Amino acid sequence: MADEIHALGKNEIQDIDYETYFGEMDLSDEEKEDRKKLAEKFEKIFVMLFALLSGKEETEITTITKEFIIRYESIATQYCKAKKTPSYITDYARYIVNEVVDATTQNTEVEYFTSQKRAKNVAANEANAVGNYRLQTEMVKQGYKTKEWRSKEDSHVRPTHAEVDRKRINIFEPFEVGNSLMMFPKDHSLGAEVKEISNCRCSVKYYK
Repeated sequence: MADEIHALGKNEIQDIDYETYFGEMDLSDEEKEDRKKLAEKFEKIFVMLFALLSGKEETEITTITKEFIIRYESIATQYCKAKKTPSYITDYARYIVNEVVDATTQNTEVEYFTSQKRAKNVAANEANAVGNYRLQTEMVKQGYKTKEWRSKEDSHVRPTHAEVDRKRINIFEPFEVGNSLMMFPKDHSLGAEVKEISNCRCSVKYYK
């Protein structure tokens, strides 16, 4: 079983350098720096999670999972500068931590699944997921009216994301990405397929 949430195939799993990874995205310098710092925080908790899951019984795994859902929520809530954890973050934290835990416990014999390399891969993905959510909510508050999907426009962009590249729609509408609906890249709230979320490097440009 592949770590489907964060890698579409083993050939796509690469060592991530946050400076380069976020630096190449169509984001403001401030946003890039914020996501880099967020990824570093996520990396620490995922390294800890992998270590704690090793050799644990099912009841212990359940307890560890609940604790790390809370940790994820705390980091994401701080990043969103929210006094109370948004319901989007609550739902997403539960979903993603459970997925990561399941993939880890089902692949204990594969070194990658408890490695620093995977922790960085997961952290980079999660920094984008939470970062894209925060950006969408901030742009709504600031009165932006439309949004435009921006892919990296390179050979790694999946066809469904290339098709929606540069498409501009109302800020409150979802993008149609393949068979999925997404408010922004990596959005899971409308039931987007894993293949449209995993390792997505796309961003959104907002317009007034």
